[in-house]
Amino acid sequence: MNFANYLRLILLATLATTLCVLPTAALDTLRVGIGGNVSWTGETTRDDLVSILPEYKVNRQFTDIGNVPGNLIDLSNLQVVTPRVLVKTVVDVEPELLAGQLALVEQLLLDQIEPLEGVTQIGTTAQGFLSVILVDFAPEVTLDEAMNRVEAAVDAIRSTQVVRQAEGETEADNPNLECREESRRFDSTVDITDDWGDCETIFQNGIRADCYQTICRNLTTGDQTSRPGRLQAGGGKLVARRAIQQGLKLPAGTDPVVLPVGLSPDHVARGENVAQRALGWGGRITAPAIKDVAAADLEATLLELIAPGGAEDAFSRKGIFGALGTFIVLDLGSPIGVNRIRFYPRNTVQNAPQYPFQNDFIRQFELLLHDGQDLVLDGTGRLVPQLEDFKILLRSTGNEDQVVDLQVQPARPVRFVRIKSTSSFPYEIDELEVYGQGFIGSSRYISHVYDLGGPATWGNISWQARLIDLRSGLVADLDEALNQDCTTQRDTFSTAADVPDDWGECDTASLYLPGQGYTTVWMCFQTACRDNTTGDIIRYPGQTAGKRVAAKPTVGEPSQILVRTRTGNDPNPLLYYRRDVQRIGEDERSTSLVDLEAQLGRDEYLSLAPDLEASPPRVWDKGEIGEDLENWSPWSAPYLRGDQEGGTPIISPGPRRYIQFAIDFLNDDIDATKLVEQLSIEYLQPPIADDLIAEIYPREVEVSESVNFTYAVRALMNIEGVKGFDTFEIRTPTRVLGIDRIEIVDGSDTIAEQVLNADVILDQRGVPMVRIGEGQVQQLPYSTVSAVGDTFAIQTITDRNFIVRFPQVEPVEGGSERLLKIYFRGQVLLYSTLFRGQAILSSQPGSIQRITPGNAALLGEGDLPTASGITVLSPGITEGSLVGSFALEPNPFTPNGDGINDQLELRYDIVAVTRAAKVQIQVFDLSGRLVHTIYEGTDLSGRYDRTSRPELSWDGRAQGGTVVPPGIYLIYIEVKGDSKANRRAVPVAVAY
Repeated sequence: MNFANYLRLILLATLATTLCVLPTAALDTLRVGIGGNVSWTGETTRDDLVSILPEYKVNRQFTDIGNVPGNLIDLSNLQVVTPRVLVKTVVDVEPELLAGQLALVEQLLLDQIEPLEGVTQIGTTAQGFLSVILVDFAPEVTLDEAMNRVEAAVDAIRSTQVVRQAEGETEADNPNLECREESRRFDSTVDITDDWGDCETIFQNGIRADCYQTICRNLTTGDQTSRPGRLQAGGGKLVARRAIQQGLKLPAGTDPVVLPVGLSPDHVARGENVAQRALGWGGRITAPAIKDVAAADLEATLLELIAPGGAEDAFSRKGIFGALGTFIVLDLGSPIGVNRIRFYPRNTVQNAPQYPFQNDFIRQFELLLHDGQDLVLDGTGRLVPQLEDFKILLRSTGNEDQVVDLQVQPARPVRFVRIKSTSSFPYEIDELEVYGQGFIGSSRYISHVYDLGGPATWGNISWQARLIDLRSGLVADLDEALNQDCTTQRDTFSTAADVPDDWGECDTASLYLPGQGYTTVWMCFQTACRDNTTGDIIRYPGQTAGKRVAAKPTVGEPSQILVRTRTGNDPNPLLYYRRDVQRIGEDERSTSLVDLEAQLGRDEYLSLAPDLEASPPRVWDKGEIGEDLENWSPWSAPYLRGDQEGGTPIISPGPRRYIQFAIDFLNDDIDATKLVEQLSIEYLQPPIADDLIAEIYPREVEVSESVNFTYAVRALMNIEGVKGFDTFEIRTPTRVLGIDRIEIVDGSDTIAEQVLNADVILDQRGVPMVRIGEGQVQQLPYSTVSAVGDTFAIQTITDRNFIVRFPQVEPVEGGSERLLKIYFRGQVLLYSTLFRGQAILSSQPGSIQRITPGNAALLGEGDLPTASGITVLSPGITEGSLVGSFALEPNPFTPNGDGINDQLELRYDIVAVTRAAKVQIQVFDLSGRLVHTIYEGTDLSGRYDRTSRPELSWDGRAQGGTVVPPGIYLIYIEVKGDSKANRRAVPVAVAY
C-alpha cells in the first residue's frame, strides 16, 4: 500500500486509543475558555500562571496592544469561564415608540428566561434599536444545556413561529370544512380568554395584544367549531403554534437570535445598523473629492452621518458648494453581510420640523459596493479598493424618493459603500444607514503570552468548537453537523499527487502519527450524496453544508478555524529597533537607552523622537519593528485534529517558558461561523532536558546504498528537576535496514550498552520484524537484557521511522550531560535528507521533546563541529538515474498454480525526486512486443514494494488474461521527472 493508505490504516485501526497517545494525566494543562482556568481575556485562576497582554504589529513602525486586531471579535462577554448565552433582538419601530417597544420586548424575554434552571445572573443593555440580554449559567451547566433552555424559552413566545404538524388531518385537508379567521384587540393582556391565541403584543399607550381565533363550519352537518389561534398556513402542512398560557407573544416582526457565548467573529443581528459600528472595526467615512470645507469640519459632519440620532447637522452640498461629482465612501472596517441601505435628508425619517429640508434629497446618484477583497495601498499606507472593482447596486437618473431605501438581495459581504452625486442638483444627507446580518468574514484572535514560570516540554493542543449556522437557525456541535442526504469524510494523503480527483478542499499540515512521529500530509474532504431520483451515490470533492443536487459541488464548509502556536524564552515576541538619524546606513539597535543590557520596550520606543536642539543632541528615532526570531519560534503550521479527543501534539519548540497561540476564523458564508468554547495546552514541567543536541554521521553518502549511521543525542540536564528520557524516535526517509547498537555515555565512561545486530525483515503480511544474529526472527516490540541487567528494546519500525527504548537517561546530582548513541543501517534517496528525532519519557504519558540540530559529539574522521547536524547529503544523486534499485523476486518464477513461486514481486527505489514523477512498469517479450502493464502512477522519492503498493506483482499473464509461454521476458521501469527521465530493464525467467 502507498503511504497515504498506510496513514489511513494507522488512523482507522488505532482511532480509539492512539489519537489519545498524549493523555493529560501526567501533564499540567492550560485551559482557556469555558470550564477552563484562564478566560479568553487573560484572567487566570492559577497563581503559578502569568498572562501578559499581547502586542501585535500594525505597520512597520507601530504596534497595538490587545487580543483582536481590528476589534473584529467581541471580547466584552468573555471575561468569565462559565457558560453564557446571548439573546439579541432588533426592534424595528418608529423612533418615538422605540423606548416603550424595547421595554416590552425585554420584559417578555426576561419573564421567560429568569425561571430557567441554572441561571445565576442576567444582564440587559440596549444599543439603539438593539436589545441585548446576557444570561449566565452555573459552572455545572454545559453550554449545550444552557443553549437548549434559552432557545426553548424564546421559541415559546416568537410571534411568527410555525411548527410542522406531526400527525392527523389538517383543516385544509378536509373538504367538508369551511374555515375563517377572526382577530380581536385586547386592551390588557389579563383580559385574554382561553379561546383566543397566537397573540401578538404591541406597545400603544400600554401593552395591548392582537389575538386570533379560527372558526370552522362542517358543510355536511352544519356544526360550527372554533379553536384559539390563526388559520393554518398555505399548503395544509404548517399550522401556527398555540400561544402558551394567556397567549403572550413578542410583537410581530420581532425575531430574537440566541447565540452561545464563546470565541467567534463579531455578530450582527439582522436589521442592525452596522454603519454605527464601523469606527469600532477600524473603519472610517470620507469624502475625498471635497476640498472646499475645512478638514476638521468635514470630518465632524461625516461622522454625524453614521452616528445615531440628531438632525442638527447634515452632509450638505448646497449654494456655493457644488454637488456634481461629490461622493462619500464608508469603510465598514471589515466585510460583513449587508441586506439594506438607506439614506435621507432631515425632517423625513427623523421628525425635525425646525429643519424643513425634506425636499433636498439627492436626485441623481450611483450607489456602489465593494466586498473588501483585492485591496491596494494608497499614499497613506491604508488598504483601499480600486474604483473599477466596485459593483453597481443602483444608478438612478431620476430619483423621486425623499428616503432612498434599497434592499440588497440576496445579502452579500460588503466592506465599502460609495455614494456619488451624478448631477448638480443641491442635496443633503442626514443619515447613512447600512443594515447587516451575520458574522464578520475573517478575523484573528491572538492570545496572551502565557508565562509558565520556567521551561516546559509541550504535550497536546486541543479545542472544542461548534458550528453556528444561522442560515437554517442551526447551532450544532461539529460532530453532529452531518446532513441527512449527504455525508462528508476526511482523509490524509502523503503528497498532492496522491489526492484523487474526487477529493478536494485540501490543505497541508504537520500531523503526529503514533509510531511514526511528525509528518506533513494533505488533509482532504469528500462528500457522498444520494440522488433522490435514482438512488445513486454521487461523490463530490470537498464538503457540503446541505442537500447537494448539482452536478458539481458549489459550496464548501461555511467556516473554518486555523490554530497556530509559537514559543519563546522571553515575554515579548517582538523586537523594537531605534535608529540614529545622524548616521544613515548604521545598523538599527534593539537595546534600551535606559539599560543597554535590556531590550527596547514598546513605551520607550513610542517616546523616541530626535531632538537636535538638546544639549547634547538627542538623535534616536523609531526604527523597524520585527519578530524576535532569536528568542521566539515562528508561528507553527495550522494544527489538524485538535478538535478530536486527545488533540494533537504541539510542534512549536520546547522546552520554553513562554507560549502563545492564535486562532484565525475564515467564513465563506455571512450567516455561519465556528465558535471555540475552549482551547487546552498540555505541558510537562520540569521538562525532559534543558536541550537535546543531535547529529548524524556520516553526512555525505552514496544514493540508495546501505549506510552505517550513528545518531548521537547530547542531553543537557542542568535545570533542577529535569525528568530525563528512556525512549527515542528517529524519522527516516525509508524503512531502516537494521538496528545494531545503543550506547549511553557519561563523559568517557559507557554507562549502558547493548549490541543488537537486528536486521529488519518483513513477514508475509508486510509487517516489519527483526532477525537477530544467526537467524532468530522476533516480532516487535523486541526486548533484550544486557550483561549487567539493563533492558533495551526495539519498539516500532515503519516505513518512516523507528523507536527504541533503553535505560533512562537522567541527570546526576548537580546537573550534567549525557550522550545517547544509536547505530543503525539505512538509505537516502534524495540530495538532502533530514533525520529528525524526539525523546520520550514512557513513565510520563504525553512527554515528548524534539531535538535541536547541532554538534553532539565527535563521531568519526571528518566530523567537523561546524558542519554538524541531522542533514545527510548525497551529491552524486544529481548525476545519476532516477531509479535507484530495481529488484525482482523470485527469479525465475513458476506461475503454474501450485502455490510455490507463483507470483513475481517487484521492488524499486526512486531517488532525487521532490515532485511527483510519472512511473510506468511494463513487461515485454524479447521481440519487443508489450505483454503486460504492471503499474502506472506517480511517486515521490522512496522505496516501493508490494507492502506499499499491492499491484507491484506479476502473475505471469498477458493483458488478455492468458498465461504467457515459458521463456525470458524484460521488465522495464520508466520514471519521468521534471527535468529528466530514466528507464531500466531487468530480465526475468518464466518456467513451468
